[in-house]
Amino acid sequence: SFSLSSRQSQSPEQAVRDIERLEQVLASDEVEVDLNLETDGDTSRSHLRIYSTSPLLLNDIVPILDNMSLRARGRTSERVTTADETSSWITQFEIAGEDYEPIVDPAIHLRLAQIVRQVLCNLLPNDPLLALGVQAGLSASMIALFTTYRNYFLQVYPGFAANTVNEALLRHIPSVVILASTFEARFALQRSETPAERTTDLLPPLAARFLESLESVTLIHEDLVLRRLHGLMAATVRTNFYRPDRGEEISIKIDSRTIYDMPRP
Repeated sequence: SFSLSSRQSQSPEQAVRDIERLEQVLASDEVEVDLNLETDGDTSRSHLRIYSTSPLLLNDIVPILDNMSLRARGRTSERVTTADETSSWITQFEIAGEDYEPIVDPAIHLRLAQIVRQVLCNLLPNDPLLALGVQAGLSASMIALFTTYRNYFLQVYPGFAANTVNEALLRHIPSVVILASTFEARFALQRSETPAERTTDLLPPLAARFLESLESVTLIHEDLVLRRLHGLMAATVRTNFYRPDRGEEISIKIDSRTIYDMPRP
């Protein structure tokens, strides 16, 4: 049952959503997440609601929000019990973007809620690249792909630190968006173009746009990081990323012979 204050303060629609999410949590023993906008007169607030079978602490959530470039303004937590005394929790945060403004786009709500859930379910690492969900509009799975390429980059080029690669990506969002579009153009299964059409019609304009985006990069090491990441994606010959049965692991096969500056093994 919900507390009296909760029943008085929330709308019937929110109560229905809460019941649906709590039923899912109790059935699966996994976390569920909602993000929605609540408006009261001229005031709008974005609320992140997390449903779980155990209480969540600030330290469980705030580092995730910080990596996502979100700001938490307040936290409430409510224990909900069923007729058989089974307990679950609803933890709510009022969140805002880096500009401290509420997040109003429902499409962004869904994407960010999925990212938070993936992290809490240990399907996505709590990583600085989570900010690409807000800044570049990337999905949880696309963030995982960039994390995979970042980690591969660090193995191939050990002279670079992880923070250096992260900052190059987070400081140059237009380049990131083009990299994501390039990967999708090459490997997405649902596209109608043949591999030959993708090579001749889709990829050259994207490559030109990527080079144009580098004109705003003023630091040599960031330019180098972005060019080498583009090279790794261009050298990728196969991936399981778009396969519906791939599970949690992302695999990429890279033809190292096409990367001229790759160190010798």
